Amino acid sequence: MDHQDRFLPVPPGEFPFGPTPETRRIETPFWIGQYPVTRLEYARFKDHASYAEERWWDPAGWILCRDKGWQAPYGWDDEETQDPLLPVVGVSWFEARAYGRWLSDLLREAGWPGLENVPDHYTARLPTEMEWERAARGTDPRRYPWGDDPNRYQANMGPPGKGRITPVTAHPDGVSPVGAFDMVGNVWEWTLTSPDGRTRVTRGGSWFDLPEVANCFGQGQLNPSARNFPMWGFRVVIGPPCDEALA
Repeated sequence: MDHQDRFLPVPPGEFPFGPTPETRRIETPFWIGQYPVTRLEYARFKDHASYAEERWWDPAGWILCRDKGWQAPYGWDDEETQDPLLPVVGVSWFEARAYGRWLSDLLREAGWPGLENVPDHYTARLPTEMEWERAARGTDPRRYPWGDDPNRYQANMGPPGKGRITPVTAHPDGVSPVGAFDMVGNVWEWTLTSPDGRTRVTRGGSWFDLPEVANCFGQGQLNPSARNFPMWGFRVVIGPPCDEALA
């Protein structure tokens, strides 16, 4: 296992959700990726010919993959994104889903390395919007993973047009209460949640966004086929299987 395959435990329970916080509850424990998925991690999926294996893909994603001739994320060879510890960008929601299925097999076969007491039915997948915010915010209504002060030195965020993506380990002072890096800023992160049955929710903002958007409750919506570059990536959780229609 690569050293970046690190997951952090998140206990069940109540937490504040949204810009005017409402109490929500996570019913089951889960683990969240300490970092967004990196180029180094994603390369394993790409290099194992997983763009040619239908078993990892949603039906609609597989059709897109074949019709569009996808073989790697959009912009994979861009010279500014070659650092292996940069978050992978240019991935659609369908590619993120396929990666999760592939990673489930890899980690399950290895016995969930570094983790204890993972239930047999758990799987690696995208987080729901609620899981994402619980990991970013903890159990108090803070605006940012580190508190309420929009300190740009604690995350990679705007002003627009002045920056670029940074390695996922670059902001250790901005970790969330559970210890997750880059929960706001750097790249928007896909979630499983769909508000309308068509688009998918993205969370966290990016290097391009101001603190008014890059925070614990800022939300975007995007077509799952979009491969926006270089501002969209994703993070993985290990948790119970989740019906995307109910996420």
